[in-house]
Amino acid sequence: MIGMIVLWIAAILTLAAFVANLVHVFDYHKQKRASQALRKTTQSRDTASQSPKTKTKTLAPKIEEPNNQVAETRAKVLYGLSVAAIAAAAAILWIILLTDQFTYQYAAQYSSADLSILFKITAFWAGQEGSFLLWVLLHGLIGLMIYNRKDIAPGAKTVFSFVQLCLLIILLVKDPFVQTAAPLVARGLNPLLQNFWMISHPPFLFLGYAALAVPFALAVGSLLDGEYKSWIKKALPFSLFAWAFLGLGNFLGAYWAYEVLGWGGYWGWDPVENSSLIPWLVCGGLVHFMLLALRKPNLVKPSYIAAISAFGLALYGTFLTRSGILQSFSAHSFGQSNLTRNLLASVIFPLVGAAFIILIVKWKKLPSPREEDPILTRGFMTYAGALVLCLFALVVLMGTSIPLITGIIGESSNVTTSYYNSSGLLSTLALLAILLLSVLFPWVRPAKAEVAEIEEAGPALYIKIIAASVGAIVFAGVGFLFGINQGPVMTVLVLLGLAAAGAVFALSILSFSKDFGRGMNRAAVVTHIGLSVLVAGVLYSSACMERVAPVTFEAGEEKTVLGHQVTFLGGERLDDPTGYSQRFLVDNKTVEINSRYYEVYGFEHKPTIRWSLLGDFYIAPNVVDVAASIDYVLPMGSPVVIDIGGEKIELTLKDFLMPDMESGDSMLAFYVDVVYGDTREEIVLNRVRSEIGMTTDTVVVGKYKLTLNRMNIIEGAISVLIYEVNQTQDEAIEEAWQRAFEEAITEAVSHVSVEVSTKPLIILVWLGTIIVSLGILWAALRRWGPSPFQDLHNKNRKRRR
Repeated sequence: MIGMIVLWIAAILTLAAFVANLVHVFDYHKQKRASQALRKTTQSRDTASQSPKTKTKTLAPKIEEPNNQVAETRAKVLYGLSVAAIAAAAAILWIILLTDQFTYQYAAQYSSADLSILFKITAFWAGQEGSFLLWVLLHGLIGLMIYNRKDIAPGAKTVFSFVQLCLLIILLVKDPFVQTAAPLVARGLNPLLQNFWMISHPPFLFLGYAALAVPFALAVGSLLDGEYKSWIKKALPFSLFAWAFLGLGNFLGAYWAYEVLGWGGYWGWDPVENSSLIPWLVCGGLVHFMLLALRKPNLVKPSYIAAISAFGLALYGTFLTRSGILQSFSAHSFGQSNLTRNLLASVIFPLVGAAFIILIVKWKKLPSPREEDPILTRGFMTYAGALVLCLFALVVLMGTSIPLITGIIGESSNVTTSYYNSSGLLSTLALLAILLLSVLFPWVRPAKAEVAEIEEAGPALYIKIIAASVGAIVFAGVGFLFGINQGPVMTVLVLLGLAAAGAVFALSILSFSKDFGRGMNRAAVVTHIGLSVLVAGVLYSSACMERVAPVTFEAGEEKTVLGHQVTFLGGERLDDPTGYSQRFLVDNKTVEINSRYYEVYGFEHKPTIRWSLLGDFYIAPNVVDVAASIDYVLPMGSPVVIDIGGEKIELTLKDFLMPDMESGDSMLAFYVDVVYGDTREEIVLNRVRSEIGMTTDTVVVGKYKLTLNRMNIIEGAISVLIYEVNQTQDEAIEEAWQRAFEEAITEAVSHVSVEVSTKPLIILVWLGTIIVSLGILWAALRRWGPSPFQDLHNKNRKRRR
């Protein structure tokens, strides 16, 4: 209860800060108009007082800039109090988790008494409500930096506080502090989330989302204030930090999937993955548009579009993944909720829509460039590269939104991973080609003069050409050595991608020298090096990958798989929690697969990886579906003989009857022939939809009961439970499950079926991501300038004097 009270206080204080900022904005514009009028009057009077022959200039009186210290201080104090209330609410939720207060639904759902302290802390952001609270907390802390900078106009602060208010509204409705009278049964944290990457992956993503709100607020605020150029320099460091943190979040999530989930890859183009990738791509475009705008202040329109779009797409991704709309198409999407869907739609879409409406209204007033940059300049190449990033983001956005779009007009469908892979490869090729050309040219210079300079460059140009050629040959040659396992067209594209990555890598290394860098700062050079390494790693590990499945072993059996000697040493049963361990000898090194069963979450199968610099040898277990072993599948028209304690029953699914919707019929009927001993009869298994849900008939055959358990109308098959007449269905399911579970563990100790794959040079993926992130962070620190609390520091310094 106290947690929600604190959140309501935070919302009220944020609303008050928003209103105080609005008052400050009105006063600011009133003073600004008065200052402009006074300046015009002074200039007109000075002009009129001078004779045409007089050349003496009269000094105009100093005009004070608009300033309302009282309103500014009031807004700052109210906002600071709101952030303190948000921090208090976060502290309360952490206390609830750490002290095992399971009367709170959130604690019961995501924590347990035996959970370690570290994972009790990370359970804070395991669910929707907690992750929203983390987002609001980080957003508020970043807002303190905004409010303590005098160089940021009140319009941007108003927009920022309004965004915080919108996030708080969502959080208030979701309510992380729902409490019951009696303690609930604690589910505990999902075992897949009890991992080091859970500690860092979500906070980095939400830190990126929170930082994206700053360029959004500065862009919209500048439109409201009429200051169309000065916001770029203030927004660039925050945009760089958002780009870096979103990238780190994505990269950590990719490694998490690779190491823990066991499906063999690190990026599956899942909607939840795409929801954070899209704003990261647009943020990359935003950073480069801003760099152009700093050099050419009239080129600000693309920065406005990208700043609003990046944050808007982060919110849109939140809507897609947390409303449940994509639940059938995403392994990570949160459950469906009409309340969540309507709430997110009613808050997010008006907010982003209003920002774009303001931009459209102000569009004609925005400065435009008098002339375009020549093609043979780094300015043009930077613009083209930013455009490619944004266009690829648009392609991913369309693919991610297809289920939503098709669901509106008919039956929902989804695109395949080849859609993303092919478009991603083409976009990468275009981006690398642009990076290659950008190294050759300066920022701004007439095309003809530049061509002449290139022709006269002499040895420097030849060294660049030689270096790029060597890099391209080496990277593509390594691909040849590992073998590209793709079709002819994709093989050509992969080789082009590797050659381009090698050329960019070589030229970027050369760019550390002033003789070859042509004005590129070293943070950008590091980022480009990391990008080339990352692209090469992705192409090697995916295009040159080999996979064999299934590979079966008996205990003690040795096989040569993909050039590696693999011996299955056998397994053993594990306790606390129950499960089993399967050990392998791979090239004389012992590795193991641990599979554990959790009552709430089922089996967790963690893959085993034989690490090496040249590539990983990846062994993923084929998951045994114990639940599927408790019933018997009956395909249409095919007899199935079932042996129960020496007695045989033959079942054949003959036909099924669909309900007549026009007559209001809601019954599904499945006709099954049963042969039991000398008896043959036809039974009907009915499933009826009613107000209380689905109910299923149970039919007695001899001394057994048959109940419909599952059905697959598309494949024409059903699954039935068979149990003795003196048992209840729940008792039968429990007994069958225990039997299937024991059989699965017994089988796993002496027999294994796995999928084996190689990931050539996958270490370059992780190395590239680290270099890219460090390069962006370096660029952000270079652009950061004075501390965000520099004004407060200077004020305290004056007081001490």
